[in-house]
Amino acid sequence: MRPSWMPSLGDLLFLLLLQLIFGYLPNYMLADGSTGWHLLNGHYIINHWQLPPQDLVSYTFADKPWLAYEWLFDVCLAALDNLGGLSLVTFVCGASVALLFLLLYQACRKAGCHFLLTIFLCLLGIIVSAVHWLVRPHLVTFFGVFFYAAWLDAFCQGKLTAKQLWWRLGLSMLIWVNCHPAFIAGLAIIGIYLVCRIVISKKQTIELAFGLGIAALATLFNPYGVRLYEYIAQYFQQSIVLANTEEYKSPVFHGDWQTTSLELLYFLLLFGLFLKIGRKINVPRLFLVLALAHLSLSSVRNMPLFAIVALPFIAELFAGLSLESAPSWCRGAYKLWQETGTNIDRIEASCTRHLLPILAVLILAVSCLSKGKAFGFELITSKFDAANKPTATLDCLSKLPENKGFNFDNWGGYIAYKTGRRVFIDDRVDFYGEKFYLDYAAVATLQPNWQRVLDRYHIKWILFPKQSALVARLKDQPGWKLFCQDQASALYIRD
Repeated sequence: MRPSWMPSLGDLLFLLLLQLIFGYLPNYMLADGSTGWHLLNGHYIINHWQLPPQDLVSYTFADKPWLAYEWLFDVCLAALDNLGGLSLVTFVCGASVALLFLLLYQACRKAGCHFLLTIFLCLLGIIVSAVHWLVRPHLVTFFGVFFYAAWLDAFCQGKLTAKQLWWRLGLSMLIWVNCHPAFIAGLAIIGIYLVCRIVISKKQTIELAFGLGIAALATLFNPYGVRLYEYIAQYFQQSIVLANTEEYKSPVFHGDWQTTSLELLYFLLLFGLFLKIGRKINVPRLFLVLALAHLSLSSVRNMPLFAIVALPFIAELFAGLSLESAPSWCRGAYKLWQETGTNIDRIEASCTRHLLPILAVLILAVSCLSKGKAFGFELITSKFDAANKPTATLDCLSKLPENKGFNFDNWGGYIAYKTGRRVFIDDRVDFYGEKFYLDYAAVATLQPNWQRVLDRYHIKWILFPKQSALVARLKDQPGWKLFCQDQASALYIRD
């Protein structure tokens, strides 16, 4: 069929996501203060042409060596920042999310899923994954998980040769390992497919084993070599820290949009498996989906990964569904369902040029180079939100001497990036260690020894969320006075 410039429903979904992210939620992807230290690190590497030998953010561990394990992503962020500011940084990350769901839509449609069910699945996936739409390097892991599962499926189905698979796994891993430590997930995905092949059919096991070896070898091509694995092992030994980190906590099923959508995906997965009883299913993908379903129940940050691998699999389970033995009233509705699906299939088969998404990306990218404006309209206004980040208090902070202060951990990277001032802590819990993190927690949660911790570190100022328990205590605490406040924060100094 001749290619058409007409948009597919996937293209419209792409545009809808751009409108959601930049029209209705322009600051959503900058909600996490850790974006600040990623930018700070990236600018350092670009300016000095080397990785930072010691910490760049804190005064408490200024001389401690730091593994800048996400250096490649940080450099890309800083380059975008130099080119178009935070607007361009946010746009590229937001457009990446939209692209991912365009790819997921296409994957579901290629599996033979009806367009209405595909749209519903993608909407559920969007709601579930939005919990982790942030300008952070885990976006690379989103794509790594999607492509690894897709490539391995294609290889097992004979649509990719072994050499094609090996090249893709190896080259993509070179990027993944230098952007985010969750590259380990890529090795685990290959391992799941390999084990399933060994147990079930014994076919393609040598090729998959060789692919695993190539990907594993590629992980060593990072600035730290094997030391990167040592870091990952040490990171997961900090059980106390991880247990108190929000994104590592289990989702709380209290009827909000995200957890309800997650429950619907679980239900559709189980119902689809029920419908497939006695029929052939993609066993490796099933085990991958079940593994990530388990991880999504144990940690909020894994919910998007579950959605990414589950959507194409659920679509495959419902593809070619027949209701010939159903009651007559149901068969009539099903016939209409099939006819509309066939018509849309015929139209979308030629919609391969994606003109509207390309034009939208070009216009928005160019607008970012003009401070978010194009044709006289302000199209992108992304910035750190004054509703949840200190703004006026940072101006006040710059008037204080360069002395030791105590800050909210998630604001640490943001403060260092905006002011150039070193801070007490940021949210790199892996860098600071459990003992220091417990000292921070003692003050933040007003444990009995909280004032002794402040004295031990010679703290002269405190910058914390305005509604926090610590700020409420400081209001009546002798020796402290309010120096400045804004919508989100309060800055207290020693009297």
